[in-house]
Amino acid sequence: MTMFPCNALNPYNLFDMVSYSLGPVVVEYPVVIAILYATLFVGGSALAAHGFSKHQVA
Repeated sequence: MTMFPCNALNPYNLFDMVSYSLGPVVVEYPVVIAILYATLFVGGSALAAHGFSKHQVA
């Protein structure tokens, strides 16, 4: 699968006009990767902030 970072950053696969159909909207491959990674970054940051807020230092 080319959504994993090792394959997603391969310059031979990056701009191979692969597109995904989301209902009436068609999204290209680099846009899907950017949205996926941004979502993972925001979600991971929120989880890290939540976990760090419960951290107590004596």
